[in-house]
Amino acid sequence: MSDLKFVNINKIYDNNVQAVFDFNLEIKDKEFIVFVGPSGCGKSTTLRMVSGLEEISSGELYIDGKLVNNLEPKDRDIAMVFQNYALYPHMTVFKNLAFSLTLRKFEYDVPLFYKKDEGNHKKGDPILDENGNQVFTKKKMKMPKEEIRKKVYDAAEILGLTPYLDRKPKALSGGQRQRVALGRAIVREPKVFLMDEPLSNLDAKLRVQMRSEIAKIHRRVNATTIYVTHDQTEAMTMASRIVIMKDGYIQQIGTPRDVYNNPSNVFVATFIGSPSMNIFDVEYDNGKVSLLNDIKISLPKQFISQHDDFYKNEVIRINEDIKNKQNEIFELKKFIEENDNKFKKLTSNEQKENYFLLDKDIKELTQEINSLNSRLNDLKDIDKPHQILLGVRPEDIYMKGDVNNKNPSEEFSFKCDVCELLGHELLVYGELNGQKVLVKVNASYKIEVGKTYTFSFDLSHIYLFDKYSEKKILKDREE
Repeated sequence: MSDLKFVNINKIYDNNVQAVFDFNLEIKDKEFIVFVGPSGCGKSTTLRMVSGLEEISSGELYIDGKLVNNLEPKDRDIAMVFQNYALYPHMTVFKNLAFSLTLRKFEYDVPLFYKKDEGNHKKGDPILDENGNQVFTKKKMKMPKEEIRKKVYDAAEILGLTPYLDRKPKALSGGQRQRVALGRAIVREPKVFLMDEPLSNLDAKLRVQMRSEIAKIHRRVNATTIYVTHDQTEAMTMASRIVIMKDGYIQQIGTPRDVYNNPSNVFVATFIGSPSMNIFDVEYDNGKVSLLNDIKISLPKQFISQHDDFYKNEVIRINEDIKNKQNEIFELKKFIEENDNKFKKLTSNEQKENYFLLDKDIKELTQEINSLNSRLNDLKDIDKPHQILLGVRPEDIYMKGDVNNKNPSEEFSFKCDVCELLGHELLVYGELNGQKVLVKVNASYKIEVGKTYTFSFDLSHIYLFDKYSEKKILKDREE
C-alpha cells in the first residue's frame, strides 16, 4: 500500500514569497494523480516537497501513514523522473538502469548459524527458535548481481528496451532516452513515482506516443504516481484524478470527466478543454440573459432556480465570512490590550515591529470586511438585472439548422474573421458585440472568411458563473 496525505501544506520562501497555500489532498494506493496548472502555480514546488528536495514550511505530509516531513529524500522510498533525462552518457542503458541498485543497500532477512560448537550444536548449524523454525536477522546489504540483472531485464521488458541494453544514450532517440529514465525509477520498485514534466522535451508526435506508453506502464507496474504538467491534454488523457492549481491554491480536484463537465470556476472552465471555453459578459434579467442588445436567450427553468439558490447561499456565506473576520479583529485587539505591558518592555524596534504586524493584520481584515459589505449591498438588488458570465464550449455552438442541437437557444449571427481547418473539423473565430467567440463545426461546412453565419447554443450545455467571484452558479450535471 502506498497512499499519501497532504494536510495544510504551505511553502514560504525566505523572501516571504508564498508558493503553496493550504494544500490538502489524499491520494489512494495505485492512483495516477496529475498536478496541472500554468507556470508558477506551485505544482512542481509541491512535488519537490513530496520528494524532500524542498522543505515544507508548515503542514504535514504522510506516506503510508508515516509522517515524512523530516525524512531525508533517500529515506522516503520515492523515485523521480525529470524533464531532463539526466542519463550517464558514458554508461550503457543496462548500467544506467542498474546504477541506483548497485549503490543502494537493501534490508534482507539473513539466516543465523552457530559460529562455533555449542552443546549439541556444531559450528555452521542453523539457529532454530523454540518451534524449530530458522531464526533470521535484519541486515543491510548490497543487492546481489543476479537480482540486479533480473530487475533490469524485467524493467527493460516492460519498456521495450531489451534490444538497446548495450547502447549508450547518444545512440538512442528522445523517446528511448525518456524510457530509460522511467526504467531507472521502475527498477527501484519505490512506494511512489514522481514525474516532473517528463515529456516536455519531446516533439508533438513523440509526446502523444509516450503518453500512452506511460499509461500502459502505470497499469503494469501498479504504483502510486504523481505527474506534473502544464499540458491539460496530458492531464485529461492520463490521470485517475486531476489537481488543478493556480497561484499556489488548489482550484479543483476530480476525474478528467468531472472537471471537464463541471468546472468549479472560470479558471478551470477555460484551462481545461481545447479549444478553450467561450466566456461572455451577459446581463441576467428574470430568467433571460442578454448576449447582445437585441438578443435575449431564455434559460431553462432549472437553471433559473439554481441561479436564485446560488445567490441566496452567497448572502449567507458572506455574512458568515464577515462575522468570522470581525471575531478575528476582536481577538487581535484583545491580544494587544492584554500584552501591552510586555510590548513596552521590548526594545523600541521590536515593539514597533510587533505593533506594526498586528496593526497590519487588523487593517487588512477591515479592508476585506468593507469589500464583503460592498458585495452584500450589490446582492440586495439581485432580483434586478445584473451582470453574470455565460460559458459555452466551442463544440456546443451549432450552425443554424444543425439537427445535432437538441436544445437550441435563440439564434445569433457573427462574421467569420478567421477559419482554421483541422482535418475533420473547422474552428471559426469571430466577435459578438466586441466579445471574442470561437465555434467548432464539422469540416463538411463551407465557411468563408468575411461572411456572416447564424448559430445557436446548446442550452443543455451552457455554464453560468458569478462575475464577482467567478464561481460556478449552476449545479453539477450528470453525464
